[in-house]
Amino acid sequence: MTTINELDAVRPAAELCATLESLAQPQVEDTAEALTKLLTHTDVDVSFAAAVALSRLSSSTLQAHAGVVISSLALVDPSVRWRVVEAIASLGADGIGQVGAKIVPLLEYSDASVRRRGVELIGMLDADALRPYEAKVLRMFDDADEDVRLCAIEVIANAHAHAHAHA
Repeated sequence: MTTINELDAVRPAAELCATLESLAQPQVEDTAEALTKLLTHTDVDVSFAAAVALSRLSSSTLQAHAGVVISSLALVDPSVRWRVVEAIASLGADGIGQVGAKIVPLLEYSDASVRRRGVELIGMLDADALRPYEAKVLRMFDDADEDVRLCAIEVIANAHAHAHAHA
């Protein structure tokens, strides 16, 4: 079995992707740490392959490493950043609920698409789980990016509509 230490930056991207994906099997719990380190690799193909492999880890493994993955975003090449955020989104509503506080830093990124996706991820939470983050989403109403503002408005409107429907 190929180990993460045997990866060589000069391999073709397709081979790197295949190797990294084979390492991201659900039974390989400690792979997430190695993949997270590869997110900041100087070769964008390696970073992208690591992000893809992260999205294929088990939810419990990805949840356990979500904070590290999110904090690495500042160091990740902008062309790969969206894929990393999508790996977090792969947790689904229940997983997002488990790592909600770790998603909040996405709202502070200079990249508007990451801020918007952060708002969307928080919007995946049910009304009760969203409540602790509501003030942060409300602040996004003043975001410089129109799409971020519209997304924040939609998240708050949906949360209130859902809360009133179940009241």
